[in-house]
Amino acid sequence: ASCRDSNVIRNRNTMQRRPKRRCMNGACKATSSVIVKMMLIFFGGLNFYVALHLNTEATSNSAQPVESITNSTLITKKSVELATTEKSQPPKYHSLAYNTHPLRRTTCSKEVLFPATEELFSVAKHSSMDSSWIRPKNMLNAEGQRIFTAKVTQNYCDENRNEYSCQKLAANMKRINLPPDVHAMSGGGEGYVTGGLYNADMVLEGVYLAGGEQALKRITFGGTILDWGGSSGRSVSMMKAAFPSIDAHLADPIRKSIQWANANIPNITGYASPINPPTNYESKQFDLIFAISIWSHYNFGPGETINGDKRGSAIRWLEEMRRIIKPNGYLVITTHGYGAVYSKVTDAHTAKLIMNAFEDGIGEFYVAAFPNNTDWDADTANPDWGMSWVDPNWLAKKIAGDWKIDVLLNARSDCLQDVLVMRPVGQM
Repeated sequence: ASCRDSNVIRNRNTMQRRPKRRCMNGACKATSSVIVKMMLIFFGGLNFYVALHLNTEATSNSAQPVESITNSTLITKKSVELATTEKSQPPKYHSLAYNTHPLRRTTCSKEVLFPATEELFSVAKHSSMDSSWIRPKNMLNAEGQRIFTAKVTQNYCDENRNEYSCQKLAANMKRINLPPDVHAMSGGGEGYVTGGLYNADMVLEGVYLAGGEQALKRITFGGTILDWGGSSGRSVSMMKAAFPSIDAHLADPIRKSIQWANANIPNITGYASPINPPTNYESKQFDLIFAISIWSHYNFGPGETINGDKRGSAIRWLEEMRRIIKPNGYLVITTHGYGAVYSKVTDAHTAKLIMNAFEDGIGEFYVAAFPNNTDWDADTANPDWGMSWVDPNWLAKKIAGDWKIDVLLNARSDCLQDVLVMRPVGQM
């Protein structure tokens, strides 16, 4: 007997025996017999119903199996199960209406899929490098896998180039020695790898939640991808390393970053983008465009008048993105939404002003936060580049004629910025 059973036995042995109830003409005995029979019938029927329900559900699930993509080594079985569970929920759980509810709009969405990390970790884990300083390799979570992969590619393989895993990784990754005068959000070396993988996973997760497995395959197997405002290319370089068949492009206004990326990141085409639209890209060129922490700085309100256009940079650049994206393409951007109002980037006074703007239906708030309207390098000088906050519902209405927001993940990026997955509307 288990410990729980022995406690029951012990309690029964120590109970005092109660005196028998007196019954007239065996009435109590008959009544007890009827009650027992009724209970047996009830619980027997309940058990039968539960068994039948579970069996029916299992049969239904087995009749419609999830198509495995592990044969293509896109993502592991565990990640497929996690993402499938998330995707199998009603779409409302990733929708604008559901996630802008006052009870949910300031929550942080959790990571459910990390395909780029798993693709590279599936090779890195076969190296002889010990992982006990984190935990055993088969127990590493997403961030642990990123850290391990970064240490293998940026340190361990320097002295172990002959290992099969190091040789295979070297085909698409190299040691990142980033000069201090080249812009990068997380620097070079290990930070470049972990930060890039985090962003790549987040973008591909958004694509999966919006379009399912088919969309993810289309993007990662031969898709044309643009990292807009990607600095020195940490995100798109990790995506390219994980999925070598993609046609990878990088755009940023800082020329020095683009020059470094073109010289040091293999098989990526860098482009020094202008401060204002248009770009030199062809119409309907990209299957996927993503921008991490870019629309969190563009001005959504009235901005500098350019050729008679008084719209802010956020709206003007969304118009250009629509021109260069394919009709079935995806645009993934991050913005400061409700989750960022009360956060490390927003002081209490500004938070009140933002909420007043949101509640009054204005929907956006902008602060020219950088000295001389310049962030990091003179190439970024732009009066419409500062700190911005936007209500996702307001934005959806503002761009309804051009874009549809398929997925909203509250504060998914570092528990700070919202992730929005959008598709072009009415594009021929």
